[in-house]
Amino acid sequence: MFDLEELILKYNMIITGALHIGAHHATECSDYYKNGINKSIWIEANPKFSDIIKSNISKFENAKYFNYLISDSDGQKVTFNISNNEGQSSSIFDLEYHKIAHPEVHYVDKIELETKRIDTIFKENKLEMKNYNYVNMDIQGAEYLALVGFGDLLNEVDYISLEINEKELYKGCALFPQITEYLESYGFQFKEKVMWGNCGWGDAFFIKNTIQ
Repeated sequence: MFDLEELILKYNMIITGALHIGAHHATECSDYYKNGINKSIWIEANPKFSDIIKSNISKFENAKYFNYLISDSDGQKVTFNISNNEGQSSSIFDLEYHKIAHPEVHYVDKIELETKRIDTIFKENKLEMKNYNYVNMDIQGAEYLALVGFGDLLNEVDYISLEINEKELYKGCALFPQITEYLESYGFQFKEKVMWGNCGWGDAFFIKNTIQ
């Protein structure tokens, strides 16, 4: 929900590249490149979106796509629940307050997937985190697990935008204070957030202390 151009101007962001976790259809790709981000990685759990993601990023240089379910471990078999709103609310977690905030949304399918850590992906593909210092994450309650899966690669990230929950929209998901505490332990400072009405979820933006 943040306007990327406004964030860049407001915080004098110098972005080497973007890592987008929870790509969905990768519709933000043109916005990244319009704002001078000429290197990107797109990660999406749902394999059914692979063709449309590849198509949407195909005209942009240095855009890579990986079909992985991101978490804090490698090789764990989990159930990934597919939602009826074009998959936008799909999650490894059961719906909780989400059923009250968005009663029109429900799960219509599920698939079995294996988890993957971010640091494992970067190691296996010989990628360098310093080349992707802006992270944008929207994975329906699993954001905390993904952050843990960065390991010490978080030390090389400068900016993070991610979806947060102030209410338990997904059963067992980490709430905003836990996310904030974890990122502070890696030297990030919370800057701002924008919430979606009274639904209990929104987006938050963090910056590494050393670059302010």
